[in-house]
Amino acid sequence: MKIKLKQAIIVNTDLEMGKGKLAAQVAHAAVQAAENIRLHMPEWYNEWLYVESVQSKIIMKTNSEVKLHPISTEAVSQGIKYPAEIYDADKTQIKPNSFTTLGIGPALYYKIDPLVKDLKYL
Repeated sequence: MKIKLKQAIIVNTDLEMGKGKLAAQVAHAAVQAAENIRLHMPEWYNEWLYVESVQSKIIMKTNSEVKLHPISTEAVSQGIKYPAEIYDADKTQIKPNSFTTLGIGPALYYKIDPLVKDLKYL
């Protein structure tokens, strides 16, 4: 039986990143979160990447770095280990160490959905 998995990326829109910067930060979160799952939950990763073949993702937004931390903590408490917290390296537009994006999963959709239920799509 196929299990349903997806990845969630949450963007901190308070930072007002340009389109290219935002795309790069989303990519960082997606890759790092997937790599974390590949290392620590390979059965989820393999199902998501190879069996489902669609690598389902949702991109959500929040307007505050403060809101990202509790989502990351809750993901871990729900058994989604090692969310990807992406902090800016101060190479372009925003202040150093800004929490730009959070990547969670791929993980079971019923674990992801409650984490992002109060957020809007980007």
